[in-house]
Amino acid sequence: MAEAARRAFAEAGLLDATRVHVPEQARELCHDLVVQLWAATVSGAIARHRRDGGGREAIAALGEEFSWHVGDGLRTYPLIVPDPVPTLAARGIAEWCWRRESDVEEWHFKIDDITMARANIAATRAVIPHVHPEGVDWLAVRLVLMVPTRRLADGQALADILEEAWAPVLASIHRQIDLWPRADETLGPEAVLRMLTLHGSRTESVGEWWGRAGTRPQPAMPSPAQRATALCPPW
Repeated sequence: MAEAARRAFAEAGLLDATRVHVPEQARELCHDLVVQLWAATVSGAIARHRRDGGGREAIAALGEEFSWHVGDGLRTYPLIVPDPVPTLAARGIAEWCWRRESDVEEWHFKIDDITMARANIAATRAVIPHVHPEGVDWLAVRLVLMVPTRRLADGQALADILEEAWAPVLASIHRQIDLWPRADETLGPEAVLRMLTLHGSRTESVGEWWGRAGTRPQPAMPSPAQRATALCPPW
């Protein structure tokens, strides 16, 4: 029943991470609140998984770039609570492993904005079935994101669009996905789900490339996602 309700809410676009608005007169307390939110959610999940108190060192071992990008959500306002929301975590995976940290941006000149938005939505749709409340099936995520015949809403295959760029983009996606099973092992599936939810909620490109308001107002002109989804339902 709970899973059916979750899916119904997701289809209606009603699932989101909790956002906290701090009164103007208390803004100086934001940093303390962020620390407490992280401790109560992500750090708590890591502690339950590791039982050795080494959460900070475990995150550091995954690399400075990983730590910086994971922390991006903590520098966002309104404050985002790292709730474990599978649909948002799926968007975080698509944004991190396909759109932002892969080499696809270097080949953006081969893909117009509408097609890029469709590719982002297609990647998220492909990932969603493999992200669950108990964690992420990383083998399945790897398979669906690396299938050359994966098609967009207009029927085009990514490999055909990217042509000679498909191989380097694929290799970079492979490298990014490699990082997350390691994080699962060292930090625990719950902590990873919370981190990815945070990333999928705050990422700077969500508003324009996924058709969600994210953490800033929508631009006056239609975004690429809005133009793309005018021809297909949003994921």
